[in-house]
Amino acid sequence: TLHSGLGTAERDRNWQAARSGQAAIIIGTRSAVFAPMLTPGLIIVDEEHDVSLSQQDGLRYSARDVAVKRAQLSSCPIVLGSATPSLESMANATNARYRWHRLTQRAAGARPPTKHIVDIRGLALRAGLSPQLQSKMTEVLSRGEQVLLFLNRRGFAPTLLCHDCGWTAECQNCDARQTLHKKPPRVQCHHCGQQHPIPSRCPACQQSSLLPVGDGTQRLQETFQSRFPSYPVIRIDSDSTQQRAALTQMIDTIQQGNPSILLGTQLIAKGHHFPNVTLAIILEVDQGFLSADFRAIERTAQLILQTGGRSGRENLPGKVYLSSRLQALPELRALIKNDYLAFSKSLMAQRETYQLPPFTYQGLLRADARQPQQADQFLRRLMRQYQALDVDCEVLGPTSPVMEQRAGWYRSQLLVNAKTRQSRHRALQQLSKHLTGHRQPAVRWSIDVDPVDLF
Repeated sequence: TLHSGLGTAERDRNWQAARSGQAAIIIGTRSAVFAPMLTPGLIIVDEEHDVSLSQQDGLRYSARDVAVKRAQLSSCPIVLGSATPSLESMANATNARYRWHRLTQRAAGARPPTKHIVDIRGLALRAGLSPQLQSKMTEVLSRGEQVLLFLNRRGFAPTLLCHDCGWTAECQNCDARQTLHKKPPRVQCHHCGQQHPIPSRCPACQQSSLLPVGDGTQRLQETFQSRFPSYPVIRIDSDSTQQRAALTQMIDTIQQGNPSILLGTQLIAKGHHFPNVTLAIILEVDQGFLSADFRAIERTAQLILQTGGRSGRENLPGKVYLSSRLQALPELRALIKNDYLAFSKSLMAQRETYQLPPFTYQGLLRADARQPQQADQFLRRLMRQYQALDVDCEVLGPTSPVMEQRAGWYRSQLLVNAKTRQSRHRALQQLSKHLTGHRQPAVRWSIDVDPVDLF
């Protein structure tokens, strides 16, 4: 195995075992795609659609795409596995660049879970749940089965608010609010990591009327422990699994099959086999369908189906409930009505209409500076030079991301949109050449090919 959780000595031993051929099978996370192999015979990328396969800082790369290229250079087959393939891979399969193998049945003959939308408009919610969903949980637990709840927000509450003056806990280094945590108690920015003790009084008006606003996984755990005292509530997120053996212990407990409530973020949604889970509840699905990011609907659909896939995996039938205030959204309705293949075809048609990937090819030039407007001015000067070049590409910007300031850096970016990979690369090469020849020490820049995050 090769991953960041290994000690230096163990990682070195495993690297050498891979290099010498002593290790016949190498299993690893994103960076393992660079592991040396004496006689490469097969490369497998599991959950090939997952955004975590893209390195977002330092050396930017897609482990999936590197794996595909490496397999080509090594003349060995590669398998990209996913229950919810990315639109890029589906386009390659549709165009016969990839061979498409479909598993049309669940393992052990299990039936697919049924999917339902719960309209929560105007209802009194408790921990994000309507009375109907609370009743469903009670029913499932009383039968001796397990419930899985998905909320992609760790911590106790998204922010801390002063009831008197409206102050909120803002990060000093990012355009973001700090998240309230209870164990250990702190307010913390999930973007730069900055954290502070929880204030006893409002820093603005000195009143002791600070309130946690919204729900995180810690708060849901506390609520469900009170609401269902006879059943354990197991929370799986990056806070509860910091110790190396914690996740393994929790999964072992879950797989014993005793009635319990499983609660978590994306860590609980993918890849696990929980035979006794028959009810999966997904909270706050609306946000992903309303995002400005054109990839958000695809990712939300993948997350919904991956989470729902934990339910009804053996003999017991499974159900999936989506909690929504916007149950008339056409994309949400289409996801419930159709399978992923049909749903993705409709998304593909939208992408083609608006000339978005995989029908065009993008590159993102990011610039960061410590002073406001400095990165933006840097890219504006670059654009004046670039417009004189004979390159067949559309270049948009410079614009600021939604979070303009992050970890103390002010950010700006240019988006290159091209009809062919060749024209995109020519444009990026010209931009890179100009930037290299006109360095500005106060500004750092990077180029991201096929960016997965534009915001």
